[in-house]
Amino acid sequence: AVDWKTLDKETDRLAGDYGEWAGRCYTILTKSKTYVPLTPNPVQKLIGADESRQMRETGQVRQFILKARQGGVATDQQARALDLIWGKKGATAMTLADNRENTDILFGITQRAIEHFPPALLPRLGDAQTREVTFPGRDSRFWTGTAGAKTAGKRGPTLDRLHFSEFAFADDPITILGAITPALVPKGSAIVLETTGGGHGSEAHDFWKRAKAGKTSYRALFYPWWECDFLHYRMLLL
Repeated sequence: AVDWKTLDKETDRLAGDYGEWAGRCYTILTKSKTYVPLTPNPVQKLIGADESRQMRETGQVRQFILKARQGGVATDQQARALDLIWGKKGATAMTLADNRENTDILFGITQRAIEHFPPALLPRLGDAQTREVTFPGRDSRFWTGTAGAKTAGKRGPTLDRLHFSEFAFADDPITILGAITPALVPKGSAIVLETTGGGHGSEAHDFWKRAKAGKTSYRALFYPWWECDFLHYRMLLL
């Protein structure tokens, strides 16, 4: 059984320290098929720093991340959503992926983290639902689904955090984003769009260009593979 006094004490201590929480609570499967704690890499740290800066300066987060493959951006966003519902009572987070296969992959990351979560720090889980994690004692919920027409029109709970993965490859992503955005809490919300390159000339590409030009509320962040490798090398030298 969970020692609620210990859990509440650790929740208070780890609140606001995502890096320590990740290293203590979140397990990932590496490319070499080993289980290790999540230690944010340089790109993940830069994205997190921008998120903190936006939240401090504007009271909300709006990011559009153009990324290289295998950079850990989606894994990091899944972790941040779980961290949110673990540490904040009443919080709700949602991840949307561009297709069913990627939806299952992303939820698999979260499932693995729950399976390896320190038992003493894991609140009681709600009844198993399709691609959903709930902590009833905290009244918090994290759902991972596939972007589509049904999602866009779905009436759901108020959201604190939305992660839209492979945004440029979803069918009609701008319509979906427009339908879901009103569900975000008016203050303190985060929307993170991330995608690998694709869809030149599409609405998503136009949205990226407008974000890069400062014509939307979204901050455009670009991390090509060579920059990811350079940042990793530089961190090894520090």
